[in-house]
Amino acid sequence: MRKIYIIIIGFFLILSVNAKFNQKKPSSLVVRAEVAGIRAGEQVFRRYTQSEKISGVLNHLRKLTPYIPAKENPETQPGESYAIVLHFSDGRKRIYRQHANEFLSVDNQLWRHIDKEQAAQLYPYLERTESDF
Repeated sequence: MRKIYIIIIGFFLILSVNAKFNQKKPSSLVVRAEVAGIRAGEQVFRRYTQSEKISGVLNHLRKLTPYIPAKENPETQPGESYAIVLHFSDGRKRIYRQHANEFLSVDNQLWRHIDKEQAAQLYPYLERTESDF
């Protein structure tokens, strides 16, 4: 009887270890699908379709790692806001909204804090990079 208990416990241990290693990793901020175009800005409007420009914007977005949710409503805080819309080749789109280089919202979900230094690099990149249209 004792052997049966040991076998059952061993079986459950193996299952739990296997489940831990087979967990899906959390999805990244920027999905790895084909981006057909990007529209960016509020006052400075840009549209990118060239792959090197799209890659540049995506690289900047990947550096923005949202963490704790914002307690305050960023839209009531002083600072500039702008949106970046990724248009995927399959017709989907993803909207990134950034406010005051402190907050990020993806697809109108909760605003989250982001690293100010990383966020501050995105807008100048958009201003420097000429629009394709």
